[in-house]
Amino acid sequence: MFVVDIINFNADASCLTAKRWLEMLTGNKKSEFYRWIELYVFYQRKVVLGFPGATVADVQCLCPEAWQLVNDNSHLFEVLLRPYSHDLAVLRTDLGFEENCKVGFELIQKTFKKVSNWFLPPEFMLTSSQLVQLKRLAVEGVFINPGRFKGQRQDRLAKTPYLIQTFDNELFPCIPFSYELTKGYLNSLHTFSAEDWNIANSALTDQFAFGWRDGESPFFIPDGLLREETWLRKENIKRSRVLLSEALLLLKFVLPHGDAGTYTQYPAHTLMPWMREMRMLGFVQDLWWQEQEIAHFDSLTKFLWLQSINSDILSAIEKDSPQIQLKALETSSEYTDFTIWRSERGTEGEEFLWLLKQAKAGQDLEPWLKESHKPHLIKLKNRLKIWKDGSHNHA
Repeated sequence: MFVVDIINFNADASCLTAKRWLEMLTGNKKSEFYRWIELYVFYQRKVVLGFPGATVADVQCLCPEAWQLVNDNSHLFEVLLRPYSHDLAVLRTDLGFEENCKVGFELIQKTFKKVSNWFLPPEFMLTSSQLVQLKRLAVEGVFINPGRFKGQRQDRLAKTPYLIQTFDNELFPCIPFSYELTKGYLNSLHTFSAEDWNIANSALTDQFAFGWRDGESPFFIPDGLLREETWLRKENIKRSRVLLSEALLLLKFVLPHGDAGTYTQYPAHTLMPWMREMRMLGFVQDLWWQEQEIAHFDSLTKFLWLQSINSDILSAIEKDSPQIQLKALETSSEYTDFTIWRSERGTEGEEFLWLLKQAKAGQDLEPWLKESHKPHLIKLKNRLKIWKDGSHNHA
């Protein structure tokens, strides 16, 4: 019995302010982010990491020691392919989707020692034509999270690894996640324990269990690193942690039969949580029209476009702030209400789009950016350094 623990870590998450993220990367080996990675080394816990390219760039600029730690412990860490921007793929043109993926893949493969050619889709959004594109980009498989779908759509998703039939009549491996493991992790984090995680693992009967969770979660709440350490210390499951590459040696993928009610394609994901009250409809439309010219973007314009398509620009506007209950101490039996506030990422996205238009108009942005001390623009400038150091400036 085995478990594959897969982490999505998005520095642009709607609840992670730019100021907080910069704080997490401050201090090199003493930084919170480095110490978070270090926990898995100390407890020798295998995890599969999914960082969008923009997040990779942030860490490379401000805390490269963290990536060195990952590479020095390749027996514990494996990194998935992700696009540069954590976007809503169903809103992208074919060229926009491909460009976002190519830039992300290149940065990830350049940075990490052990990279899997499996793709973790942001927000679990993909179209059937994008699966064909991924195949052409040498991606070997994708993931889906049935817990993100409702009612009959969730019921029609395979519960074990299966094969998707693509438009070009090829078969594409797909691995579904267990939502119980996600809930088990979060409940354990909030209660200073590993109880719900251990129970969720024990309740699953398949040889392999695949869990998905957001790596930012401990950084939203008080004593987050201590809570993560407590969870790892108290983990006591019969399943052995393995990397994806190790699981793939034994996994069998089944071709589902549509006549039995099971989906044979990657199902369309709702946009409702990101477009519930259409507050950002004008932004989405403007961004769409800008994307029509992507083939003619210069390097700076392409860079600014990538900052503008982040899904959490919409999340921060449309989604309510999560309200949870926390144990204040490991030994406590009392719970307190806690709100994880959404950031002002929506306004930041509008500013990135405005900068894109200024760049297209020939405006020199360097003096203006140099003088700014806003956290989200400091983050932007750090990413721009990595961008210029890469191979993208030939565009």
